[in-house]
Amino acid sequence: MPCLYRRKGSPFWWLKYQKDGATKCESTGLRYEDETQTAQAEVIRAKWALRENNDRGHTGQGFAQQSFDWSWVDKWLDSHCKSQRTRAAYDLRWRHIQHWLAYSGIRHPRDISYRHGHDYVSWRSGRRAGHKICSKNTALTAVKLLGQVLRECALRGFIDASPIQRLGISRDEPEPKRELSDSEIVNCLEALNGEKEWMRLSFLIALHTGCRLRETRIRLALVDFERKTITFENPKGGRTRGFTRPLPVALEPILRPLIGREFTHDFPSQPSRCFQNFFRRVGVRGVSFHTLRVSYVTRLHRAGVPLSAAMRLVNHSSEAVHRIYQRLNVDDVRPYAEAHVSAGSNSVRSESFLPEKTERGCSPSRSCE
Repeated sequence: MPCLYRRKGSPFWWLKYQKDGATKCESTGLRYEDETQTAQAEVIRAKWALRENNDRGHTGQGFAQQSFDWSWVDKWLDSHCKSQRTRAAYDLRWRHIQHWLAYSGIRHPRDISYRHGHDYVSWRSGRRAGHKICSKNTALTAVKLLGQVLRECALRGFIDASPIQRLGISRDEPEPKRELSDSEIVNCLEALNGEKEWMRLSFLIALHTGCRLRETRIRLALVDFERKTITFENPKGGRTRGFTRPLPVALEPILRPLIGREFTHDFPSQPSRCFQNFFRRVGVRGVSFHTLRVSYVTRLHRAGVPLSAAMRLVNHSSEAVHRIYQRLNVDDVRPYAEAHVSAGSNSVRSESFLPEKTERGCSPSRSCE
């Protein structure tokens, strides 16, 4: 049976396994002090264990069910996903599921039971992936994909029915994203002068339009400087959700020098992580790039912008979703706290419900001694 071990003087996990009747040892190149790389090394060990079991099954040294060919899932995902961005997200979830299948020694869909859905959530939650620890909600999203794949397995005749339907595991309430204060925005703008151009442009475009990070990469042909409009051709939801909004005055001098480019800028491989590291460096805690959208929506309402106009500016089609972004505080609503008192001639004041007092200040229900 393959095993992982540490070799003196080496920072990597080493793998001992059987091949062609001989015992072999080789480095995985994965560091044992790194939790993510340790998990990857465990997956390699599990895959070799499956291979050895299959080899023994072929040679008659013991029964072992052949590993199931999951290669069809990639083509199914291609037809199932509507956009390239969605396909990339599904591909990442499926890759983690495949790691878990190998790690758990599961070779065929019919080896999966209802219990395994809970097992995957326990296995995935809290594990570190790069610089981020996986949450229970992320694990549940991957289990949902596993259930979809198993339903497709049933339709293709590989199994009778999908054993993973509703697991009854509640999702954790996400931490609400807060509003950026004026001082934090000023600090970020000053710090961005020393950062790369794409970061400065993304921050400024989102600050003045409230768009999402991926939407800040704008095709300059869709910026009409004569009509003072800007078009977001591929927002969240796809091209059918594209919309045009007024060009903010503050953005015009920023975008005009970029004329001649196809897009305002290009992204690195992980732009969200770049901004997470940036906010950490400048001392702005508990925020992400999406906080700029929250701040923009909140300030629209604070400025008295009508709900329909605010929704149009940020391309929200649902009032329920739009209200999630509002972060009005107590001081914002304090001027309206007594509005009901003067709302009409029939308004009732609370003083009329106070008990009458005698000359000595006693309630009529009690005698004054």
